[in-house]
Amino acid sequence: MVVDRNYHCSVTKPDDFDDFWDGVMDDVNSIDLDPCMEIDPLRSNDEVDVYQVFYNSLDHVRISVWYSLPKGATAKLPTMIQLPGYQSDPPIAREWATKGYACISINPTRKGPKQIAIRSRVSRPAHLWNRRSRFCQNSVSGAE
Repeated sequence: MVVDRNYHCSVTKPDDFDDFWDGVMDDVNSIDLDPCMEIDPLRSNDEVDVYQVFYNSLDHVRISVWYSLPKGATAKLPTMIQLPGYQSDPPIAREWATKGYACISINPTRKGPKQIAIRSRVSRPAHLWNRRSRFCQNSVSGAE
């Protein structure tokens, strides 16, 4: 593969980009996250503790997260954050936890443990890229 070292992106940042994201972050900072974390014994095993985590996000959306740790971990660990594709279920990263990582799999599409059997009624994800959509904004609200 040849890399063009003179390449320059032709996409320009919209004039209101910083104002837009400053507004989002102001909204995010005003939210009471009300986090909740419970061990999930059915998804945990002899090597990995798996937790269900929930927190509040923009527009009163309750975000679900799988949080996987090496069994009995108490020390600080390197952390990996996973975001599934729009049509994917959030993975439970047991394999990375067995290698010593704390793994967070955020579910911004609201397909959490209670919604796995209920598939989204949205047939195409085009609305995700609308600047007014809360998809990306909800994902970052708990990521501090």
